[in-house]
Amino acid sequence: MFWLRVFASRTSWSAAAALSVMVGCASEPGTGPATTWAVRESGKGLGIMLGDTAIVPLTSHELAAFVVPSTTPLWRVRTGSGNALVWGGNVVAAGDVVAIVDDGQVRAFRRRDGAAMWTQRVDSVRNATHLLAADSSGIVVGAQVGGHAGILDPRTGAFIWRAQARGAAATTVLAVPSVGRGLVAFCTELAAPGLEGLVAVFDRSSGRQLWERVLPGDGPGQPARCWSAAILTDGVVIAGSSTGRVYGLDSATGAIRWRTEPLVPLTPPNSDFMAIVETASGILVTTTGRVLLLVDPLTGAVRWRREFFSLSSFQPFPAAIGDVAAVTGFNGEFLLVDAATGAARVTTGTGAVLPSADRPRRRFLVTALSSFRLVTP
Repeated sequence: MFWLRVFASRTSWSAAAALSVMVGCASEPGTGPATTWAVRESGKGLGIMLGDTAIVPLTSHELAAFVVPSTTPLWRVRTGSGNALVWGGNVVAAGDVVAIVDDGQVRAFRRRDGAAMWTQRVDSVRNATHLLAADSSGIVVGAQVGGHAGILDPRTGAFIWRAQARGAAATTVLAVPSVGRGLVAFCTELAAPGLEGLVAVFDRSSGRQLWERVLPGDGPGQPARCWSAAILTDGVVIAGSSTGRVYGLDSATGAIRWRTEPLVPLTPPNSDFMAIVETASGILVTTTGRVLLLVDPLTGAVRWRREFFSLSSFQPFPAAIGDVAAVTGFNGEFLLVDAATGAARVTTGTGAVLPSADRPRRRFLVTALSSFRLVTP
């Protein structure tokens, strides 16, 4: 993609100009924005594209569906009333059902008209944040309190299975669950002795726990806290940690196949929120320390490293389509990164921005504090 290699400038934008922002088309490098659709709504969280329908969470504790290119909602429904729909909430789809967590409950709606389908309480903490995953036959949920994991039947909301990581009593599930290759993986923490990171892997069909692995820290008071979603690749489960290391774990046994040296200098130690996403060229690592790296999924070797110290801390929800990755900063910066080379194009702004990938159409659904928009790299 030629434009990723030649575009290096930064452009400024304000919240008021949010709808006119984004990136240039590959066929016209550097000519300006490629926002193909935008709606002025106040959003918080990760939306989802289902064909040409954008389903997005709103700060008003509502879920809204828009059929692109219309800017009038197809439907708009209430999801809750508390403070639970916070930064990082995400929408998932399984069959004809879309779901989100609000007020400590998974709430499901019919895709075509927003009709309420069912509600399932996850735990007793009303304002807990939960992150979901889904495949064609189940909605995967990790409770923020207690280290509980489970899969819900998308038709009824009943638990198909529910389990708890053996070593994770009274801990939290902190990251988006991962499902694929017949496995479900959660990154969580031990409550004692020192918040060590724990990766727990379950059989997708039965819920039987296959293994769990405590991530080795860097000494007393420096546990490897596991805050990033695990990535399920062929034979390897990959997890980031707060020590600046990335771990490759054998998917059958949990044995550590490789671990990187600390990828970023942490001051103080154990202070970084590391997130990872799979690209066509390898595992892209993003850090709140404003460093991007690409890691080989088989060996852990670092292929390239880039620093963006002039930007704000990166948010822990990168998205990728092939070798194009979208990374965002807490002040609204939006980066499109060529994962093969590390070349990046940056647009700056104000307010939180979160991207989700619409892989079939090769575009990103971007949530900002003042808008939703579709961006085609």
